[in-house]
Amino acid sequence: MTKEQIAEARRAIEWRANLYALAAEILADAEAGDPLSLRIVQRVGLGEPLRLVTNDGNDHDH
Repeated sequence: MTKEQIAEARRAIEWRANLYALAAEILADAEAGDPLSLRIVQRVGLGEPLRLVTNDGNDHDH
């Protein structure tokens, strides 16, 4: 991999990690009864437990 490809991969990993952390925070707030978080969970269907999803299409439960 070139330095440019490594930097691009790092950005993609960081973006996904931030998105995953945001979803986890919204779920925790919804469980605590926060009305906005509850509305978000209902609207986007985040009722399922979070799981790591990879590019190869295989889901890995964590």
